[in-house]
Amino acid sequence: MATIKSASFFNRSCEQKKEICVYHGNNSGKTQQDIVDLCTVRFGQPFSRRTVGDILADKQKWLDCVVSNNSKRIRLGKNAELESALHLWFSSARSQNVVVTDAILREKAKQFGHDLGIVDFQYSNGWLQKFKSRFGISSQTICGESGQASILIS
Repeated sequence: MATIKSASFFNRSCEQKKEICVYHGNNSGKTQQDIVDLCTVRFGQPFSRRTVGDILADKQKWLDCVVSNNSKRIRLGKNAELESALHLWFSSARSQNVVVTDAILREKAKQFGHDLGIVDFQYSNGWLQKFKSRFGISSQTICGESGQASILIS
């Protein structure tokens, strides 16, 4: 006889939580129980009304979530303001087809850290890798006409 695990045995991914929040925003007339029924079918896992209520209570957090690696939590670095500024700079630089290496990211982080008055912070390889993981940044080779004229911003 097959047993069904209770809803507490399943962790929900950021992507699932974000999808629940988007659905609720687009269908504000739906009750939490309606969302539970839909999610149980959609994700193939039992959901409770309490789980959906908890997710919707932190709706803005899940809508702002950057989905990467099927993560289940949003973990911010110790210096969230620094990382937010660095990510904004990175996005701007990449939109202009600027080649951004790890060394450039680290130096830019040091500049932002100095500007924000952050002291006693190590801009280590481990921090850089976790920063890139948190924001879904990966190292890729840029080729083709669109990346031909690369500009280096420092």
